[in-house]
Amino acid sequence: MKVTVITSTYNCIDELDITISSFRENKRSNIEWIIVDGNSTDGTVSLIEQNSDIVTKYISEDDSGIYDAWNKACALASGDWIIFLGAGDRFINSSLSPFLSQLELIDPAKHRIVYGNVELVDKNGRLLHTYTKYDESSWECGRPSLPCHQGVFQHRSLFDSECVFDTRYKIAADSKFLFNAMKETSVYYIDVDISCMQMFGVSTNPSDILKVVAELKVLRNELGITMPIASYLSFHCKAYIKHFLSVYCGYSVFSKVAKLYTQIKKKDHLY
Repeated sequence: MKVTVITSTYNCIDELDITISSFRENKRSNIEWIIVDGNSTDGTVSLIEQNSDIVTKYISEDDSGIYDAWNKACALASGDWIIFLGAGDRFINSSLSPFLSQLELIDPAKHRIVYGNVELVDKNGRLLHTYTKYDESSWECGRPSLPCHQGVFQHRSLFDSECVFDTRYKIAADSKFLFNAMKETSVYYIDVDISCMQMFGVSTNPSDILKVVAELKVLRNELGITMPIASYLSFHCKAYIKHFLSVYCGYSVFSKVAKLYTQIKKKDHLY
């Protein structure tokens, strides 16, 4: 069994260095790493070239965003299973081997999407939340709940199309892909902490939350998904509060309010 890890980059040399360190700690002969860079000018490409022993393939050229890069990478992938990690995301030490051992036992004729747990941390490395088994009946982040993509392994048979990810979306194309893929196959959960992602990525940055709100509205309309009124009100209320705090009050105030919210509501995260 071979696994392909795909990462898109653009002027993110410091974040990519974190992911590179993770790969070195979890180096395996049956993992290929494909990086598609958007013509970075900050030294990202030099860093990739300096680590050619663990980067299987890379290209650096202009693109239209993350999903355009992912589509290019999918065309280069040779693994049986594919997972997407962003620059700054990392595999959790010693977690990959037990997960892949279980993944090898999965019959892709039955399950073509297999996922595990993902940790969300702040910029200081403090654990904010762990995404575990998702509740199919619940709503999260303005859409029906889905597995966190940094913990999702998709079988390569799901990537037969030349343009897998809809590049009209800049934040929600992976959600659209999963919704469509889950109509074709069942999903299998393995209770292992696989990866760790940083807060303030594209989809978790509070300052971008209004872009997320707008895209998810378009996605729900396209897929014919009706959002329950209670979920709608809760999501939009939180979104505008996050936007206001992050843009006008700064990260420190946002973090304090988020912590207070979780204590009052007895929840483990605001995100």
